[in-house]
Amino acid sequence: MTVETASAAQPAAATDAADRHSRNASLSLAFAQPGDTLLYLLLPLQHVTFGVSLAEAGLLLAANRLVRIAGYGWVARFFAERGPRLACLLAASGSLLSTSA
Repeated sequence: MTVETASAAQPAAATDAADRHSRNASLSLAFAQPGDTLLYLLLPLQHVTFGVSLAEAGLLLAANRLVRIAGYGWVARFFAERGPRLACLLAASGSLLSTSA
């Protein structure tokens, strides 16, 4: 392998990794965004369509926020023990399941 070939292979590998990471981030956002949009934007505006009062919609949003805050410690410990790959995979899977349910 010549010096020119080795130097050409290194940027190609870096580009492939960047493309893969960008694709994974895009898919994660695509899974999570519809649920967040529905919850935080459409629920308060279209509460009657969902069959709840505006006060109930506010309580649902507050409960959601409290559950997230309470879970941050558990998520941080899980991330530290298992690493980012599994944590992100479970987060993306959970958001996909909760949005599709």
